[in-house]
Amino acid sequence: MTSMCSGSLRLTAMASRSVLEGQAELWLDDERETVSTGQSVIVPAGIWHGFRNTGSATLHMQAILAAPTFEATFEGQPEVTRHWVTAKA
Repeated sequence: MTSMCSGSLRLTAMASRSVLEGQAELWLDDERETVSTGQSVIVPAGIWHGFRNTGSATLHMQAILAAPTFEATFEGQPEVTRHWVTAKA
């Protein structure tokens, strides 16, 4: 099974992408790496990045962002998307 996320994106916050289960091709700008279960990649802020499933099973990934508020730019989209995490009491 090969699937791909919806293209590259760029964030204003540093992030880590961890493979919880499966195998993926992950790219940072023009560099590509294959990452497998238990491996992580640090994505610096402002870097175009993305991933696709290169394994035969469902890919499970975890993303951790270094800021509760960030902006994301998606490849091919002119507008910036703003995201934030709200605190729960």
